[in-house]
Formats: sequence, C-alpha cells, structure tokens
Amino acid sequence: MSLDYMLSVPEEQFDLQEAYWPFTAMGEIDDECYLPKGETCIALSAALGRLAETRDDVFAFEDTNTRLPAVCGLKVKGDACIPIPLTEKYAKLLLDKCTKSDVGEKRWELAGSQVEMENPIWNVRLKELLHRVGIELGYGLVILDAELEKLVVYEPGGRLMRHKCAEDVAGEVAKLVVQLPSMFTGGDLVVYSDEDSSKHCRMDMGKKADTAAYSPCCAVYVAGAEHAVEEVKNGYRVVLVYSLRVPEDEYSPGVTRAGQLVVREMCDSMAEFGEKESFALLLSTNYGYAGLEKKGIELLKDEDRRQFDALQKANALLPPEKQLKFYLVELNQSTELIRDVCIGGGAYYRNRGFEPVSRSGNGVVGTPWEVTGNSESSVWFSINGEKLRDWDFEHGGDPLQWSAHLNFLNPGTLSPREMWSDHMSRDGLVDEQTIEYTAHAIVGWPLARDLENTSTLIGEGAAIKGILAENPVKFLKLRTLMEIAVGNENDKEHRCSWDNSVSPYMNFCQDMCSAIAAAGDVSLVGKFFTKFFGRLKNKQQLAPTILIMMNQFGWDAIAAHLTGAMNQQNQHDALVFAVKLADDCRAEAKFESPATMLAIEKARGVPGEVLSSFDHLGLLWKCASTCPSPAAFTAIETLLKNLDGGLLAPVLTCISSCVDQASPTNQRSALTALVSSRCQWLAGEISRQHKVFSWEMPDAHFPANAEVENFLPLRSHSVVLVVSQQRVSLLVITIERQTDQTELLRTRCQHKEVGKMPRSW
Repeated sequence: MSLDYMLSVPEEQFDLQEAYWPFTAMGEIDDECYLPKGETCIALSAALGRLAETRDDVFAFEDTNTRLPAVCGLKVKGDACIPIPLTEKYAKLLLDKCTKSDVGEKRWELAGSQVEMENPIWNVRLKELLHRVGIELGYGLVILDAELEKLVVYEPGGRLMRHKCAEDVAGEVAKLVVQLPSMFTGGDLVVYSDEDSSKHCRMDMGKKADTAAYSPCCAVYVAGAEHAVEEVKNGYRVVLVYSLRVPEDEYSPGVTRAGQLVVREMCDSMAEFGEKESFALLLSTNYGYAGLEKKGIELLKDEDRRQFDALQKANALLPPEKQLKFYLVELNQSTELIRDVCIGGGAYYRNRGFEPVSRSGNGVVGTPWEVTGNSESSVWFSINGEKLRDWDFEHGGDPLQWSAHLNFLNPGTLSPREMWSDHMSRDGLVDEQTIEYTAHAIVGWPLARDLENTSTLIGEGAAIKGILAENPVKFLKLRTLMEIAVGNENDKEHRCSWDNSVSPYMNFCQDMCSAIAAAGDVSLVGKFFTKFFGRLKNKQQLAPTILIMMNQFGWDAIAAHLTGAMNQQNQHDALVFAVKLADDCRAEAKFESPATMLAIEKARGVPGEVLSSFDHLGLLWKCASTCPSPAAFTAIETLLKNLDGGLLAPVLTCISSCVDQASPTNQRSALTALVSSRCQWLAGEISRQHKVFSWEMPDAHFPANAEVENFLPLRSHSVVLVVSQQRVSLLVITIERQTDQTELLRTRCQHKEVGKMPRSW
C-alpha cells in the first residue's frame, strides 16, 4: 500500500469512530433502537423526551384563525336559532334565557347544557382546533377533551374584574374561550400568569384585524390563571367557555400544564426505581471542569436546565424514602491509535512492521491503525459544584469504568453515534490519532442506596464527607459505611508518592475519626483501628485527628485500641507515631502524661542502636521534659543512660540542642551524666588501645597448599601477628581528640554554658 494511496483514502472509509467504538455496553454505534436498561429508566427516558415538546412558558394565547364556521347555528335548547352577530332585538331574547352573573357587571350566563350548535361542521372543526390547542400547550399527542361550561354575554358596560375561576373541575388543564362573531368595542381579555403574576397576556379577540364580526376567534389560558375582561364600550360580545381536560387515564391532581404532566410521569417512573438502579443523562453542552466546580447546576442552560429542573420537581413529589440523589460528573474516554505509513514495506515514520489484526486483538481488520492506549476517567461533583473525587491521570485509570456501569437515558431517541458525536474530538498527525470523548452528565440513584453507590462508584472519601455534612452525624449510616468500606482510597495512596502531602486515604481516615467523634459512639473506635488504621502509610499525620476522638471519649476508651493497632506496626514506625501523638497531646494537659509514657514505652522496645539514631529523639526529650508527670523525664533519662557509651555520640548531638542555660537543673544534670558516660567510654577505648595484643593462628599447617606454607613466616603449626604500632597511634590520637571535646562539653554543662556540640565525636 503506497503512501500516496493511504493519504488519498478519505477518513470516512476507515471510520475510526466506528472501528474503535468504546461504548460497546450501549450497543452498536448506529443502533437506532438504543434504550437504557430497565423498564423504569426506559419510562423516565421517554418522559424526558416528551418534556422537549412542552412549553411551560405558555400560559395564554389567542387564535384568530380557528376555522370554526361563522354560521354556527347557536340555539337555546327548545328555542329557535339566534342569529350571530347579536343585535339589539335578539339580545333581549337571549338575555331573557340567561341569568345575571354574580361576578362582573352587566354580564350574563347560560349553562352549557342549555346551549346547542346546530351546524354539524362546528363539532368537526372544534376537534381540529383542540388538537392544535393541545400541541400549543405542549401536550403533543394527548387529545384534550372539551366540555361546554357556559355561554356568556357582555352587554354595553359589561366587564369582568380580575379574578380566578372558583370551579375546581377534575382533570381540567385549561379554559378555551370561543368568541362567536360579535360587533363591539372594548372588551379586551387580559390573562395573568399563574406562576408569575407580573406577566400578562392581552388579547383583543380579532378587533384589530377587523375579523371579530365575521368569524369566530378563541383565547386559551391555563386553569387557575387570573383573568379580566375590560369594559365593553358598545355592542354585544358573545363567548362560549369550554373546560379542557386531559383523558381520565392521564389525569393527575393539580396538573395544569403539559410540563407538569410530564413531571408527574417522571415521578411515577422514579418511584419504581429499584435499590440497584441508576441513570445517567448526558448534557448537551460541555461546561468545562472549572465551571462545574465553581457553579454546579447554576451553569446549566437551555434544555439541560429544563431537564434537570424537571428531575428535581419530580423528585420533590416523591416521599423521602423513594427520592433519588443527583450528582454531576465529567466523563472522559480516550483511545490512542498509531499506524505505520509504509512505502514498499519500509516504515516512513517508524521502523516497525504492521500486520492488521482482528477486533479481538489490538486493531480492526481493514484499517491500518493499532491501539496503543485506552483509558477512562471521571470527576464527580455535588449538584452545588463541590468536587467529590477525581482520579489521578498520571497514576492509573479510573477503576469505575463508567462506560460499562452508567445507564444512559436517551430522551432524544438518538443512536449512540448521535449521542456521542458532539462530545468527540480527534487530534494527531498522519501516523498518530487520539479519539477523545469528553461530556458532562447528571447521574441519579435512590437516596436509600446513596451511601453504597457513593462508596463504590465515587469513592469512600466522598461517602464519609457526605456523612460529615449531615448535622447531626447519623450513627447508623456511619456504621454501615464502616461495614462496607474496603479502603479503596488506599489504592491510590500506594500508587503515588505523597511525601509530606496528605493522601486521599489519609483524608478518608481523618474524616472517619471526626465522624466517629461527632456520632458519639465509642463502639466504632475499635472497628476503625482494626479495619482502617493499619492500612495508613504515614500514620503520624493522623495523630491530631485521633486527639479529637480522645477529647470525645477519653484516653481510657481509646488507649487499648490504639496500643493494639500500634503493636501491629514495626517498632520504629510505632515509635514515630507515638512520639508524634505525644507531641500533639502537649496541648491537652489531661492526655500529655499518658501519651508521653506511651511514647517512652515504645522507645524501650527498640534496640539501642535504633534509638540512638532516632530522628525524633529530640522531640521525645522535649515531651518528657515538659510532661507534668516527673516519672516521664526520669524514664527517658534512665533509658538514655543505659545506652552503650559508643552509641551516645548522636544522642548528645541531639540532646545538646534541646538544653541551654535556661533549662531546668534536672535536664542539665542529665546531659552532664550522658557526657560523662561518653567520656568514660572514650577513655576506655584509649586504654584498650595501649594494651599489647596479638592475633594467633593455632593451627597454621597447610600441607595441601605449598604457596600458603611458603607465605607463613614460621615453619611451625602456629602464627602470631603483631599489629602495626603506627596504626594504633593514629587511632589513639583520634579518640583523644574526641575525649577533649567531651570534657569541654562536661565543663560547660557544669558552668551552665551549654552550647552547640562539636561537629565531630
């Protein structure tokens, strides 16, 4: 395959998106029948799809082209037809059949049961009008039923003050006011929004278009909306008022808008969610990581905002035990591809051969590309924009594998390709390509299952933070988390080198300690130390938080569990933790003595050579010297005095920096004693070097090796070697120098002139 041919082949021929489609859990890329898993999610997805057809902003509108017949055949039951428009002569006949309305002025009403429309076309055209009205109100294919409530006549001077209909008709969603051909002036209909009273809609009912006298027109407003009719200056205005209702099987109490009906449908679907069910709703816009973290759902706009608002409204209608919990998540999937652009079998860019492999391998038959990387990641936020957990892209992928676990809704009835194409980007060169999908989604699951799902899908750190956010902390939820938690935050701690920074698992343990203290149940303390404490890497960072539990439960309630957990550590690490805990307890007088004695006890357990070179020996000395219990300093003094003199050099270097002229007498005396011990050891080393010593080989007979026999100075069965006096002299000089320095320090200690120790011991 030549280079020119490969570069001339359109990318569509290879269709990398299809060839390396990552969302196989959703099905084939062009599956037009894609549906989410589970009947409840299918129903919720369909309801969200119908939401796009609704218009919640429409509370009233006017239609001057109703196509209703102008000659309607208006008739009062049992009487002859009444000509329309209404003249003075026939007005008197009609008003005699009506009763004066108790609302408004010069306004007359006749019950709908007494009114007939003899023109057979009227009812046919009325059904057509109802279909258009239903679509305009957002009910889509739902056919609205219409019942004629009354006929209303406004005579000159007639008006209706702003009011809301008192009738409470079951299933009613709107009023349809059909104005029959009428000759009048004034009489505008004004309707006020049922959700925002500052909004209103004024309808002149065909007067401006000069059609009012010649053809019927209509006005529609949602049930419960306040309305008014301004004064009719002259002439008569005749209207028919219909009550519009949804079918009985679609009826929901309190629903007056199509959007509300959809919300009720969503509510019904969400009420059937099983404990292990969840959904993910892709947002149409990528709002950016920083945007979500700052503003959360406030950032949503257009259809995204409308869908989320509907989800929240539906959720609010559910009883607390049935409600769902919503989260925002940023999803990322990346596939890295590479190919050899070959000319006659030679690599153009890279010197590696290529053989296309099947889908079961690293590539796809018929494409010259090879997969070199495939990863997924997710960043989770609360709906308010608080970041709950993100994954370290440098140290491993997201263990969630969200493409397989999340159940995506499909309200737009799109194919998977159509759902994801707007979130796809491609980047690369001739021989390298990266196909990346980045999208935001709303994820929801049952609130009753929130703790388990958060712990498993987001992270145990997010779960414990959620518990801490509740006031008061719920004991049962905390116990449940401690039962199900497996320490998944710990995986990341061991993948990364955190140095002195706080790892995610450390954050988790710190939050866990705070939650246990807030819950006030001492029985959880043992479970924490048994299950979670041992997994920590830098345990000393947890010491300040353990102090919180001590303040809540007391030393005695904590000590047994704490020492038991420390006994599982190696001696050095246990000592480091104990010293750090003792240092933190210096601020709490009631814990200072037992914590310090615990640290000294751990110091007794380490070998002398480990203790002498212990990095935090100076801190242990400070804890003991400031401890309210005199036994603490006596114990550390005795422990150090018992060390071999040969190990005291680093001890003296460390302790001398903690003792100065202002230090108490017992500390200076202890340091003097240690210096004296060191001097005695050095003096002993010197005297030992002046003794005559030899090295003897009692059996120096090697008959099997002539060279060794010749090397030995004597032809006897024993050898005595005398060490060079020059080497002994050099060693004596070195030791004497250290002795002089030690004597200098002892003198300074006696005269309260303790300063910096000599650099060399």
